[in-house]
Amino acid sequence: MAMNNFEKRQWVRLILCALVLIAVSLFLTGIIGGEHMTYNLAEKANGPAVNGTAVEETEQGFGGTVTVKATLDGKTVQALTIETPDETPGLGQRASEEDFTSQFIGKEGPFTFGENGIDALSGATVTSNAVLKALNRAITGEDAAEPAEEPKAEVKEELVQETTEEPKSEESAAEPEAAGTTVEETVQGFGGEVTIKATLDGKTVKALSIDTPNETPGLGQKASEEAFTSQFIGKEGPFTYGENGVEAITGATVTSTAVLEGLNKAFPAETASEPAAEAPAAEEKAAEPVAGTEIEKSEQGFGGEVTVKATLDGTTVKALSIDTPNETAGLGQKASEEAFTSQFIGKEGPFTYGENGIEALSGATVTSNAVLKALNQAFPGAEPAAEEQKEDAKPAEEAGRVYYGSYTAKRETNFSTIKVMINSKGGKITDCKITSEAKMEGSDFLTDEIKDTWAKTIVENGTADVDAITSATLKISSGAVVDAVNEILGRIQ
Repeated sequence: MAMNNFEKRQWVRLILCALVLIAVSLFLTGIIGGEHMTYNLAEKANGPAVNGTAVEETEQGFGGTVTVKATLDGKTVQALTIETPDETPGLGQRASEEDFTSQFIGKEGPFTFGENGIDALSGATVTSNAVLKALNRAITGEDAAEPAEEPKAEVKEELVQETTEEPKSEESAAEPEAAGTTVEETVQGFGGEVTIKATLDGKTVKALSIDTPNETPGLGQKASEEAFTSQFIGKEGPFTYGENGVEAITGATVTSTAVLEGLNKAFPAETASEPAAEAPAAEEKAAEPVAGTEIEKSEQGFGGEVTVKATLDGTTVKALSIDTPNETAGLGQKASEEAFTSQFIGKEGPFTYGENGIEALSGATVTSNAVLKALNQAFPGAEPAAEEQKEDAKPAEEAGRVYYGSYTAKRETNFSTIKVMINSKGGKITDCKITSEAKMEGSDFLTDEIKDTWAKTIVENGTADVDAITSATLKISSGAVVDAVNEILGRIQ
């Protein structure tokens, strides 16, 4: 069948378009029209990088492979990313952060740490050197000279991992060898073993990690944090607390002392300074506390047992931790916080609230009293805490001091058993708790919300004779609460 004129024109157009596309392709590839076109998407060559080159290099880090990806304009770094998935979190993995990578941007390589504003990561020398080696190789096309402070091949940095290399058991830990020597010491802390791992350049600490798995959270375990370990980095040992910017952890003297003892073993024995305090002797059980004696006592608190662990130098508290797992969160459990325990540190016992800067916890008198009673058992001849006295205690103004008390009154109704517990300071109500137990299923009409509201009202007004209670619809229960509170107030006064 013959094509009409329209169909012929359509075929001609398609053929012409195809010829144009072929011609353009040949021109772009350089087959016609001269040299081929170039783009700034050049692949990495064996020689030095050229303008707009994207390069990628890898190097062995501390925990695995470190990958460096850079965009170069000649030898100038235009963009840089560093992948550190296997490095130590908080140490080597900081090489991936902008704070580290940004120091290379806009600068010409190859680079050396300590020059042109380029600094290694503190406490992560192996990772830092891996980055520098990979980046310099990307810029020059060959391995550069060893980076600054490159440790020996067999040496590891902080958080030393198990290796297949045989340890150098014959090396004396007392006298560090050359730069990059790794030492590890284990000493007894407050709750268990404390392990110190350090990399030394002569007598200078280049990297340090401290393992404190058995120490008290929030106290001794702070020795593992960078805020503590970093104060040793770049400084020469042996060390003494209070000198050269090296400070012990407040409230964790035993752990701090253990760290100093272990670290100072790396330095010549004749020059090592004495630790801040004598490490406690586990076998010391004498009635009269001596330097470094550890005591542990438990007393009944508001919700359960309160355990006090202290280290004493004579009658002076050197370290103190308080366990309050069963006390009220935000009230009694505050006794475990440093803000409370630190007021005893460096002071001689026995103690009395309201004297020598020792204050009870507001709203947690029962817990406070349990702590004081347990701690004072460590001191010979200590009298029971004044706040343990009940109705026969002298008024505060007569004794010349503030007295604390804990009181309970119980009332029975036809529907439930109601118990009111009140803490007082100097004759005033500081805390109140109301509980109720049904005598038969569904007979207790006091909800937690009602009981909490009444308790807060009693504390705020210092009495149960308030409208918020007496005008309640639950007349029988409210009357029982008012009666119980008035009984306690009579005992306090």
